Amino acid sequence: NHFAAEWKAKHKIDIFTNAKAKLRTEVASEKLKKVLSANSEAPVNIECLMNDVDVRSVVKREDFEKMAEHLLQRVADACSRALTEAGLKKEDIYAVEMVGGSTRMPAVRTAVSSVFGKEASRTMNSE
Repeated sequence: NHFAAEWKAKHKIDIFTNAKAKLRTEVASEKLKKVLSANSEAPVNIECLMNDVDVRSVVKREDFEKMAEHLLQRVADACSRALTEAGLKKEDIYAVEMVGGSTRMPAVRTAVSSVFGKEASRTMNSE
């Protein structure tokens, strides 16, 4: 929705009226998420998104994390709920191992670490 609003204001295009433009934006957003895992900012460039309009934007990691704040809170809530349902306290946990593609995101690691009170490890294969 961030890019849809930005490009509607800048270029007068509505990606929600064009399935291919919406899909290309989603693919670019997924790529952006991965790039921001290792960099503090990243560009988004899509040529001929729709109506022969090229779109460009730059996103900073801190802005991305603000956009994803509600999702990061859901991660923390799920971890807290798991502790509660297991009848454990964070002091009872010896180690935290994270797996999966989202573990590359520093904000996800921070959210999990804050719940368990210790740094989450990623020594296992992320994928």
